[in-house]
Amino acid sequence: FIDTKIRKCIFQNSNLERAKFIKAELKSINFEGCNIKGATFKDCELQSAIFKGVDCKGVSFKGCNLRSANFLTATNITREMIVESSNYKSVKLPEGIVI
Repeated sequence: FIDTKIRKCIFQNSNLERAKFIKAELKSINFEGCNIKGATFKDCELQSAIFKGVDCKGVSFKGCNLRSANFLTATNITREMIVESSNYKSVKLPEGIVI
């Protein structure tokens, strides 16, 4: 998904394992329950994206705008994954992860 523009889409329960999202505009996208293990999100616009119930093992958010993204109930999300993004203001994280 290079330079893709997708808005208000629901990928719910989709298999996106090792998918590559480069400079994609993915505002308000719902990834709830998706398999995104090993996926790369680089320089993407992910404002208000929903990652509830997603396993984030091996995922990269380098340079992404995660403003107001929702990771509640996501697993394997780490502080390091979030801080490599360009904006994580108001991001919702699982209990125990502090930025």
